[in-house]
Amino acid sequence: MALTLHGLAASDRQWLLDRLAAPQRDAVRDMLAELKALGIPPDPELIRGALSEASKAAAPNAAAAPSAGVEPEIMAHVLRREGPAMVGLMLAALDAPERQAVLAHCPDLVIDEAQGASPWVGTETLRRALLSSWRAMASQE
Repeated sequence: MALTLHGLAASDRQWLLDRLAAPQRDAVRDMLAELKALGIPPDPELIRGALSEASKAAAPNAAAAPSAGVEPEIMAHVLRREGPAMVGLMLAALDAPERQAVLAHCPDLVIDEAQGASPWVGTETLRRALLSSWRAMASQE
């Protein structure tokens, strides 16, 4: 967000900052000061490039199958090493077909009914990060 605001005209930047909650506004102001201190120019073209890359990374196709390419059996192996709270989060991050595929390889894993059916309640970014980390761990198995 700070990089985007950094490239805006001062009046536009202030207008947007005024709409943020105080803690978030203070944090963004600190980041803006850091960008200025680092000498990063407020170049709108730089901003467009960064936003383009970010939107590609967050595209629905990229998020549709965060565990794609990793066998459910290997993901299940990683899951078995986690505590109950993390198991619940990891299972909630999967869509229903992926969850069932992973659980099919974990007959010995005791899953609380709520854990096995809980919907994801975090942000999409956090869900993707969790699944990406899980996939990376599974890929190293």
